Amino acid sequence: DFEKRYFWMRPGITFRRVTDKSTLSLTLQGERGVLSNTLNQDPENENKFFYFTPKASVEVEMATGRRIVASYSSGINTPSVSQLLPVVNNINSLSLYYGNPDLNPEYTHRGNLHLIIFDQFSFTSFFASLSGSMTKDKINWSRTITENLGFVNRLVNVDKDYEASASIDFSTPIRKLGIKINLNGEESWNKGLNLINGAENEYTTFSHRYSFSVDNRKKDKWDVISGVGLTLSNSKYSLQESLNDKYFDLSWFAELRYSPSESWDLEATADVTNYNAESFNKSINIPLLGAQVSHHFLKNDRATLTLRGFDLLNKNTIVQRFGEMNYLREIRSNSIGRYVMLSFTYRLNKFGQSPGGVDIQMRHR
Repeated sequence: DFEKRYFWMRPGITFRRVTDKSTLSLTLQGERGVLSNTLNQDPENENKFFYFTPKASVEVEMATGRRIVASYSSGINTPSVSQLLPVVNNINSLSLYYGNPDLNPEYTHRGNLHLIIFDQFSFTSFFASLSGSMTKDKINWSRTITENLGFVNRLVNVDKDYEASASIDFSTPIRKLGIKINLNGEESWNKGLNLINGAENEYTTFSHRYSFSVDNRKKDKWDVISGVGLTLSNSKYSLQESLNDKYFDLSWFAELRYSPSESWDLEATADVTNYNAESFNKSINIPLLGAQVSHHFLKNDRATLTLRGFDLLNKNTIVQRFGEMNYLREIRSNSIGRYVMLSFTYRLNKFGQSPGGVDIQMRHR
């Protein structure tokens, strides 16, 4: 019987200045807390602390459809119950896990920068963002390797942990082809450390995610979108070089919707993903296919009857892969495979198009 208690006070004051083109906000705030826990109703530990947690943001409209937003925030994250629990988790006999009732809260500083550009005449949009964070007293693992190559893992507070990311999102129509293209990219980086036999093991993770899709602009009856996605992750360790790994995922996705009339909707979806990991010789392909048909009836289409099919190829697989110094582990979990579901939906509200009402329709040109 383990219990965590956290009592806190967050006094603060916020100053705001608003003009026609900008908004400035500054918050001076602190957090005073008492973190305590008990095991079998016996007190384990009590930790009192105070942190200064200011926040600031500024938003500037440079021109119509062009805006920049910058923000800074800070805060704390107290350990969870499972992280504080000092009882051993021995489900995996090769790797024993212990929590730590003496853990301190994580103290994080985070900064964000966003650029928003939208051209209302060409319907072209561009969004870009940069973010970074630094965490003090990051909760991470201290690992001891025994003589029989088993692991004893205990949670501790390490000095610092750094994260950074950047992303872009671009979309624009191609009128001659009647389509709109969408491009998304994201880069993320993380640098931290854990302990191995008391020595600092520094790790670095670099991830790249990109996707490209195309959809039709006029969606009176047809709504079609298709694209590809790519994810590449590279992890490196200064001491545990055996854990260095690369993950490579490539996927294709498509959605097709057709509305022959106001009372009928048809839809088909497809997603095919190929999973690769450097530690494992064999890649995994998972194709997912779904379809549904819906019929709307009664006044104002308040009732809908839907027949939906999931995983029509019966290929859904839940796979998790782990590479450790003394073993490779692949977990395959049971999942609901192919099935068909019939559902009925009835809306209680009475909204709908009525004689003399306003009918608003929007179309891209």
